[in-house]
Amino acid sequence: MAGYLTLSFTHPQAALACACCAYAGDWFEYSQPVQDFQLESLNDLVFEDANLYMTAAGFETVEGIESPQSTYRLSKSSNGRSWNLRFIGDDGETAGNLSFFLPEQMISFGTDLFNAPIPDTRLYREIRFEGKIAGNGIFSGLSNETQFKLILKGNGGPCPLGMEFEHWVLDVSGPGVSFSFYGELNGGN
Repeated sequence: MAGYLTLSFTHPQAALACACCAYAGDWFEYSQPVQDFQLESLNDLVFEDANLYMTAAGFETVEGIESPQSTYRLSKSSNGRSWNLRFIGDDGETAGNLSFFLPEQMISFGTDLFNAPIPDTRLYREIRFEGKIAGNGIFSGLSNETQFKLILKGNGGPCPLGMEFEHWVLDVSGPGVSFSFYGELNGGN
């Protein structure tokens, strides 16, 4: 039997490959448990103002918020998986609170938005949490069936939480309830 010798020549950049680098055409979406170090990073997030998502129809499409405003100051407090978002109105008073538990699983999503051959940390990234949510004040119309989806967005590589959080979306829906808030983030890198 004849032997074969295989030589492999690689591009110098390939020698610098890393496990947490992104490549042209990368795309993924998977569910994973939230680790303690990840939860700690998430609890360090600082949410900026909450902007109410509206279409050209304005407040007409918003259901489940009593006398809605387009923007609220937002204060987040957390204790482990228990989160509370306090919405502060134009008058400086607390308008209402939304409270929920971060589930034990999160969805991690990433996609390459560019077309460059060199690996880097260029992915658009999201992590998503879903579960039940409760409210008071302007959110007192929420029922036990009301659900939330929290989406944290940013850029980075494919490693879990190997990203810079920049923006957030909180979508709330259920019987007689349909609204979303969005805004910017600080921290949690």
